[in-house]
Amino acid sequence: MDISRFFEQISEDRVYYFFKNKCECNEKVAKLLAKFCCVSIGPKGNNNEHKTIARGFATSSRLAVWCNLDIFIKLEHLIKKRLRGKDPRITIYVDDIGITASGTTKEYMEKLYIEIEKLFLNSDKNQSLPLNNKKKSIKSHEEGMEILGLRMFRNRLEIGAKTKSKMNKIKNRLSNNLSEKEKVQEKNRLRSILKYKKYVEK
Repeated sequence: MDISRFFEQISEDRVYYFFKNKCECNEKVAKLLAKFCCVSIGPKGNNNEHKTIARGFATSSRLAVWCNLDIFIKLEHLIKKRLRGKDPRITIYVDDIGITASGTTKEYMEKLYIEIEKLFLNSDKNQSLPLNNKKKSIKSHEEGMEILGLRMFRNRLEIGAKTKSKMNKIKNRLSNNLSEKEKVQEKNRLRSILKYKKYVEK
C-alpha cells in the first residue's frame, strides 16, 4: 500500500499538535518547531499560507511517521485482529506499507485492504490519509512481490528489478572496450552490488 501525497497531507497545525500534545513542549516552542519543519505547499518560493511537512528535509520522514503514530498503531491492532493465527507482519517505510500473512487468500486481503483504506480516511477527523490505489498490489508468495527494492518469496529474498538492471548494465559495459581506469570503476561498482546481493540472499 502507498499513502497518497503523505508529506503534503501533514499540515503545520498537525506538527504543532504533535510537539505540544505528544512531546509536551510549551506553546511557544511547539509553534517554533512546527514553523522550522514546514514549508508552503506548492512550488518552491511561493507564499501559500497553507504549510506542510517538507519533502527532502532530514527530519521529515521521522516526523511524518511520529505525527501519525496513532493511526499506525490502530493499523497494527486491526491487522493483528483480522489476521490472528496467520503470522501477520507489517512493514512501514514512511508512506509505503507492506503486510504479509500465512494461510489466507488474495480475496480476503482485498477485503482487508478496503477496511484499512476506511481506517486511514476516517480514523482522524482532522487529517484524512487517502491510499494510492494505483500502487496497490496484492500477491501470493508464488508470484513473488517487490517492495522497497527487494523481491520477496515465501522463505527467501532476492534483489529487485532495478538493482538487477543496474548489475546487467555494468556487465555489458565491462564487455566493451574501456580504459583501465573505467574498468576499475565498473568492477568496483559491480563488486558492491554483488556484495549487496549476497547479503540479501543470505
